[in-house]
Amino acid sequence: MKPGVKLLPIAKLRAHEQVCPQRLVQVKAAILQAGRINNPVIVDQKNKIILDGHHRVAGLKQLGCRLIPAMTVNYFSDTVRVYSRRKNLIISKAAVAAAVLTNQTFPYKTTRHLIKNRIQGVNIPLDRLR
Repeated sequence: MKPGVKLLPIAKLRAHEQVCPQRLVQVKAAILQAGRINNPVIVDQKNKIILDGHHRVAGLKQLGCRLIPAMTVNYFSDTVRVYSRRKNLIISKAAVAAAVLTNQTFPYKTTRHLIKNRIQGVNIPLDRLR
């Protein structure tokens, strides 16, 4: 496994966005076809908020996986930026954290997180995640 990537329990992760059912079907099919996860999800190290990878998390969960490769980051550091994908909604890190901590979720594809030094290419087989 690459340095900076950990296998985290899926049950501990907290979503801030919903998933698109059609996209979930596509992502799950791609994961099954590949037989592996190619890139880690991005997760806030303190509150376990999923910043990127909601569909991968949901897909692996439906496939019976207990673990997921994750790059953890300090959400409130300068290495993470967040933007709204929706013109009618102002998004901030505080708004994302508040939504999660109050058990609310935004519609899918509401936020876009940019992470410096993002890790890619972990290629972990599904069997290792079950």
